[in-house]
Amino acid sequence: MTVQNLQEFVRALEEAGELIRLRRPISAVREITEIADRCMKSPGGGPALLVEQPTLANGSTSALPAGINLFGSMRRMSMALGVEDLDAIGDRITELLTLKVPEGWREKVALLPKLAEITRFPPRTVSGKPPCQEVVLRGEEVDVERLPNLTCWPEDGGAYITLPQVITRLPQVITRDPRSGVRNVGMYRIQVLGRDLLAMHWQRHKVFAGFLRRKPVALARAVTSELKVPAEAEVVIEGYIDPAEPLVLEGPFGDHTGFYSLADHYPAVHVTAITMRSGAIYPCTIVGQPPMEDFYLGHATERIFLPLLRLTVPEIVDYHMPAPGIFHNLVFVSIDKQYPGQAWKVMNALWGMGLMSLAKVIVVLDKGVDVRDPDEAWWVALNHIDPQRDIRFTMGPVDVLDHASRAFTYGSKMGVDATTKWKEEGFDREWPSRIVMDDETKARVDAMWDDLGIPLTPRVTR
Repeated sequence: MTVQNLQEFVRALEEAGELIRLRRPISAVREITEIADRCMKSPGGGPALLVEQPTLANGSTSALPAGINLFGSMRRMSMALGVEDLDAIGDRITELLTLKVPEGWREKVALLPKLAEITRFPPRTVSGKPPCQEVVLRGEEVDVERLPNLTCWPEDGGAYITLPQVITRLPQVITRDPRSGVRNVGMYRIQVLGRDLLAMHWQRHKVFAGFLRRKPVALARAVTSELKVPAEAEVVIEGYIDPAEPLVLEGPFGDHTGFYSLADHYPAVHVTAITMRSGAIYPCTIVGQPPMEDFYLGHATERIFLPLLRLTVPEIVDYHMPAPGIFHNLVFVSIDKQYPGQAWKVMNALWGMGLMSLAKVIVVLDKGVDVRDPDEAWWVALNHIDPQRDIRFTMGPVDVLDHASRAFTYGSKMGVDATTKWKEEGFDREWPSRIVMDDETKARVDAMWDDLGIPLTPRVTR
């Protein structure tokens, strides 16, 4: 299933029994957050919610319904990306990355469908009036405060646009490098300061939609700038930043770390237009103490980028960033260990790759460990390490939101070698085998289980 916009996605969720409509008035000031938080922390991520009557801070009702927790489960993320399983995207990337140069005419002909698919990746500009500009507000009509922006937590500095970019269907934060012309599409929280004034929380470290959808993203020119925006977006907020203006105070904000990020100064955005689809749905999310909706968004990214990590670090079998680690605090990595010291090589390679450079703790394990199961990963790691021998520290960049680092965006990192130790690594003792029941005994017990009358589902050994 490939959906074109958020409204199609919401209909698909409702048909699949994944969405609940909340028809009574609910305040965008903390009430929506409390409801969504309870859902997100329930088993499996809870249902997607469509708040049909969001009540604004001034007591009025927003004309736009608010969608929240739309991506807050493995099934909904798979639906959004048009796959049955998130690993299918990584498999497609791996297939493209391992294409061989065709030798004969048969191989060349067989390669044509793949080449045709690649040509569909780049975005394309549409002509005519795009869906995202069915309603256009300019001048005195502009009022961001009429949108159902959430004031999430008690100490937040105000209302925020909390989900300004996910794939291609939501309101976008799009900028373009004035020298190279390259567009940057990212997700940044944005504080609402007035009807036409925002505070942009850009971060210094953070700068495939067509591939994921198997078709190009349709773009249209914005109404008050030369930037091109997704033609199928629900809401587009256009504006400009004047670098000569003083920065404005943004925050505090209850962040994905589970703690408040403190108030600081960021650029002001002057809103010049708001455009939207007819019957637009306003997407929102909340962040806070995990697990939250952002875990599933991050997990999808994790699955997508595994093949790209393997390009540089081919010994990586799998990796996982568990929810309590809030992405950058903890990374489990399993490797196919072939030589002594390989775990340290992998850690250093990862710390040199893009946003993986912000990882605070990297734990490297053998390939037989299921790193997507944090309980198993920690159990093996804590059994395998001698702390003085197997833990090392280094310095480097850390996440902007890391409130414990010794300096802003700079601090220490920890690497843990939890692999089986070799004699070449100075381990002269015998390494024990892992306890696993033999298949014959398990099969006999499986056959008698229904007759035993034990009201348990037997745990399957991985």
